[in-house]
Amino acid sequence: MSLHGPRTSIIPTLLFRYGEAFTKGIPMNHPIQFSTSVALKRGSLVISYRVENQSAKEIYLTNHGVRIDPQKGQIPDRSAVFVYLLEKEKIVHITKRRPSPPKKLVAQVLMHFITQVTPGGVFSEDINIPLPIEANIPYEDTRPPFGSEEVTEFRLVQFSVGYIEGSSFIRAAASEYGGEKVLSIVPALDERGKPVPIPHKLEEKYLFSPTYDLKIPVRLWK
Repeated sequence: MSLHGPRTSIIPTLLFRYGEAFTKGIPMNHPIQFSTSVALKRGSLVISYRVENQSAKEIYLTNHGVRIDPQKGQIPDRSAVFVYLLEKEKIVHITKRRPSPPKKLVAQVLMHFITQVTPGGVFSEDINIPLPIEANIPYEDTRPPFGSEEVTEFRLVQFSVGYIEGSSFIRAAASEYGGEKVLSIVPALDERGKPVPIPHKLEEKYLFSPTYDLKIPVRLWK
């Protein structure tokens, strides 16, 4: 196994081409502590991450996505990630977060689920991504029907995970979807057991890892 530490001197701060920003990781005094490591192992990129909630509120990690099964449709899958490739900078950005809303008419809206982390609580998991890595962008066809593929090498990797802060207006509710037990954010209940209105759009925030030096095979479609 080849373990690679983060770049601590020159970490690029880039405007993410889909409207988000790369950052230099999470400050030490941030109430949500986020630690990560990356490694190449047996033909996969392995990302290990840990979230510690040191805040006074619950947080809901938006880290439980789905895979698409041709027969069964959307199946909850904790290994599901979105992958963005910045070809000019040779950066692979891997993220677990809610899919951005579709900008065009789609056959189905992607489902997404959460992980609840209470104040003082910790969540950790490992993600195994087969190599070579290729782009996976919500609602975009990243494989042209008549395109050709090329395997090249990128040199930097960054990982992020989304979360939503808890409030008196929302709660986590368990259900079953696609034969799997999942958690979703739903309105809180008032003293009569009725859902309370959520007064504003839920803001998704992001935890970013440092940028890691890592030579990684990437499949591009032209």
